[in-house]
Amino acid sequence: MNFTRTQLLGLVGSYVGICGAAYVYVRRRDPPSAKDQDGLDFSKSETFDQLADSYDSRLGWDETVMGLKLLRWWIIRQAKGDVLEISAGTGRNIPYYKPSSVSSLTFTDKSKYMLWHAKQKYDVQLRSKAEKAGVPVSFALSDAEHLCNSSQPAEGVSEPDPGHNRSGFGSEGQTFPAQSFDTIIDTFGLCSHADPEAALQEAARACKPGGQIFLLEHGRASYDWLNKILDDSAAGHHYRWGCWWNRDIEALVSKAGLEVVSMQRWHFGTTYQIVAKPATDLAKGSADQTTVANIAIEA
Repeated sequence: MNFTRTQLLGLVGSYVGICGAAYVYVRRRDPPSAKDQDGLDFSKSETFDQLADSYDSRLGWDETVMGLKLLRWWIIRQAKGDVLEISAGTGRNIPYYKPSSVSSLTFTDKSKYMLWHAKQKYDVQLRSKAEKAGVPVSFALSDAEHLCNSSQPAEGVSEPDPGHNRSGFGSEGQTFPAQSFDTIIDTFGLCSHADPEAALQEAARACKPGGQIFLLEHGRASYDWLNKILDDSAAGHHYRWGCWWNRDIEALVSKAGLEVVSMQRWHFGTTYQIVAKPATDLAKGSADQTTVANIAIEA
């Protein structure tokens, strides 16, 4: 299809206008009251628990106009083998999974209420397809910064502890041995981690040799003028969403030791689509002795 110069300028203008409108929409939402801000700490899962019920309705418009649903679709359609999604949130990626392409699906998040919403999406949008394909699906409450236990690499994904409450959240759950998953996915999660570098290193440890890590994140822009806006408004945005939207994603990936296979940036450089794999030293490194208590839900 050929476009005239006027049509191209119109399309570019529309793109800039939509991105600008989305930014203003997010930035100008009413901040929490002084009462709401008292004791606000987004490093704790309880704060994300409070956002869970309204999270989807408040983000839906933004993702539509900025084309993020298409970027989610592309990332998720690359998933294969044993798949782990960290910081799954309310399960906004669930509609895009293709059960016939994967061996198992594991969704994790730090917030029990975010994960509850993800489970509801699975029941409505994916359960019948997964069961028809014979794909086991599980949900686990866990911290992405402490993802792996001290076990040796697993031959496959371990099943949840049979002692947990199979109808919901239980008192005990599973941790993941190193090198358990073929595909690891994190979409818009690095902005909310207290230590995003640690989260990336844990993802690398959980990834099998030859596996891949897919990231869809937002962070610093390609332009100084926009970075100044992001920096100036970062604290207020964090108050509203628990998200530091001015992090240097490319630098974090590099510091974590991941090997970048491909990277694309959108929306003036603020949206990062990265395909990476563990560096040799991370993939073969010894497991951290810290054991994390997860709560698993069997789908």
